[in-house]
Amino acid sequence: MGKTTSPNWQPQECNAKTVLLGDERLDNPLHVFHLIERGIPVRNAVRALTVVGVIRNEQIVAKLVEMSSRTLRRAARDSQRVLSRHQSACVWHFLSALSRAERIIGPHQLAQGWIAAPSLGLNGYAPIDLLINPAGYEIVSDFLTRLEYGVYG
Repeated sequence: MGKTTSPNWQPQECNAKTVLLGDERLDNPLHVFHLIERGIPVRNAVRALTVVGVIRNEQIVAKLVEMSSRTLRRAARDSQRVLSRHQSACVWHFLSALSRAERIIGPHQLAQGWIAAPSLGLNGYAPIDLLINPAGYEIVSDFLTRLEYGVYG
């Protein structure tokens, strides 16, 4: 298969995404779709969240996968265990938003702080609060686009 020409698709977007996908390819969004449909292996999700440094942040992990970091790590011991479609999509959206925030806002620590802090441009919600469903992801994505182009209102 050839590479997609979608302007939003970035093949080298985030090392954590590579960890998350395992042997899957990043050059085709359909691979990501199918991975989310099957469910991301819990082991891969834990590794990816460790790469970006959030696995120890109970608040973020609980919002993303609706379980504690400790429970998530325990579930990762079962190599057959996968996240639900909803949990898989939330993890993917989080990694996508964080990767994009790093490009727009700045270094990883700044982007991670931004994703967890309330924002006036999001009516007082923290981006992580909105990344729990596809509509919220679109809101965060639109906000990042406004930040990227200097349009805040």
